[in-house]
Amino acid sequence: MNKKALSTLLCMLMVLPIAMAFPINPAVAQATTTMEVVNPLTGDNTFYFIQYGDGGAGRQFVVEVWIKNAVTVALFQVALGFDNTMLKVVAFDRTKDAKHFFAGKTTIDAPAVVDEEVIGGWNTDGLIVYGSSTFPMENVAGSGWTAKITFEITKDVTKYSPLLESYLTLVKQDTFVCKLEDKDGAPQPFETVDGHFKLEWREPPIPKPWLEVVPAEVKLGYPMGPSIIGTPKAIFTVDIWIRNVDERRKLVGIQSMVLHWNTSLLRLLDSWEGPFLKSFAPYGTLWINVTDPAPPPNAESLTIGIIMWPNPATGEWDWEEWPKGEGVVATVQFEAILQEEFPWTAECPIDIEPLFGEYFIDKNLEWIPYEPEKDGKYIIIGWILGRMIDVFVCNYPEPYNGRGLNETSDMFRPQKTIYLCAEVTYNADPVQFKLVTFEIINPQGETIAVRVAYTNETGFARTEFGLPWPCEDYETIFGEWTIVASVDIMCTVVKDWLKFKVHWEVEIVSVKPKETSYMKCDTAEFEVTFRTYREQTGSALIAITVYDDLGVPIGHAKQWVNYGHGKHVYCQFWSGTVTLTVHIPKWAFVGVGKVYANVLSTYPSLCGDALGPEASATFSIVKRS
Repeated sequence: MNKKALSTLLCMLMVLPIAMAFPINPAVAQATTTMEVVNPLTGDNTFYFIQYGDGGAGRQFVVEVWIKNAVTVALFQVALGFDNTMLKVVAFDRTKDAKHFFAGKTTIDAPAVVDEEVIGGWNTDGLIVYGSSTFPMENVAGSGWTAKITFEITKDVTKYSPLLESYLTLVKQDTFVCKLEDKDGAPQPFETVDGHFKLEWREPPIPKPWLEVVPAEVKLGYPMGPSIIGTPKAIFTVDIWIRNVDERRKLVGIQSMVLHWNTSLLRLLDSWEGPFLKSFAPYGTLWINVTDPAPPPNAESLTIGIIMWPNPATGEWDWEEWPKGEGVVATVQFEAILQEEFPWTAECPIDIEPLFGEYFIDKNLEWIPYEPEKDGKYIIIGWILGRMIDVFVCNYPEPYNGRGLNETSDMFRPQKTIYLCAEVTYNADPVQFKLVTFEIINPQGETIAVRVAYTNETGFARTEFGLPWPCEDYETIFGEWTIVASVDIMCTVVKDWLKFKVHWEVEIVSVKPKETSYMKCDTAEFEVTFRTYREQTGSALIAITVYDDLGVPIGHAKQWVNYGHGKHVYCQFWSGTVTLTVHIPKWAFVGVGKVYANVLSTYPSLCGDALGPEASATFSIVKRS
């Protein structure tokens, strides 16, 4: 060993104890600063959506742009590019929370600017640019989001155009770029992670059928009177419907469906096959119905099976036309066997379920998936004898007229004439030529009228009144009205009340342009939302008129719509929407456009009138570039 080498070795040995006493920490690589497009739902940078069947336009999603692992950042600018042939920006939010990059800091925020012209040099045509800086300038380190941008898909995918795809590009070149700077204005290095949007068309799944008890509710004991037990009024039927049958399922039978009910309330009388499966069975059907006692207590079950006979020559279900649509597969007849004195009431489900966990089989004897069944309900009201009065409106049929003690009727629109009826009985026998008093109480609890009428030979008394319409505060008539009717039968007064709602027949809730602005020669879309308290169904004409900036009508559109619950649902709004389109003509004056929406019984030229007040909204009409 030469002297130089030995000297070096000795020096190393001398230094080693010192190094052991004061260890040197290994160098830790600084994490790369990044600006990233982030999906807040998944945490990655993908925005993938599946569209079953044609469509997709109108769907929205939120994009967050994050700064991660920053060291010295006092200012940022974000330039996010997107394909404006399929996407548009509909909302921008940078309300600070604990995860915002500048959380807890005072900032100067440059407004977001959306530019859908081609900027050049990159592969998308839409651009949103925004930025923020601390004030006074101070450096911030760490990670956080900078803004939440809501995009809306503007284009449909179809079977023949099954894919929309675009990058959400963080631009780092050209005029508008993403950048990070420290408090002295020095650029800070960073990398970008772009987002990826994709909307993909898929073959719609084959609809699943289900079974449903119709009607959904059977109510006996109305109108109230003597017991119905042992009379024809105690007998009723329910139908079992199959819904949503797709012929691609190749349905051949319902192997086992079971009905349950409370045997202390109802007795099964009979059951028979409905016409639906028969109509698709060229060789007929096999119908099986078996009644068995079953738990829970007071329950009984009816098991039904139906299968179409195969082709006797081949033993196969080998025809071309398969069941589709909906229809009755079975009808079941019951008799009410229990009713006690009012105010007693009772109810039970008419419950339908599969025997082996499955209902439907196809031509290959495989199970067909199904949607949950929809059960029925049976209700019976107690009988009443002795003195009785029942007030209701004569305008409407049952069950919308308020028949029964202390019931409600369907709504009325302003200034309608209301015809009141009261039936007076003793032991269910009409009481003739008795004086019936009608008291009419407005929504403020004020009695506005009292009328008296005789009962006729069938025990009915009738009167009427028109709903007032004051010059001021006309809305005071809106609300719940109460009618109280009373009669004295042999020194005992009995009474009944009826309530109903007064409101606009149909009310326009809003009319909204689908876009904030439309160019001349564009087709503008307007969504009209309407509602009603109406229980009975009806039809109305929704009409919109569009004015330009100088008040010139430039377009009109209309569409008939149906409205109403279609069942007795008291004091609850039913709502609907419809979209109408109007072409913006070339000669329209640019500026502020206005759309007016109305709901009519029909046009005035056809003796129609408005069913509710007008609604309006504004939008911009711009020249074509």
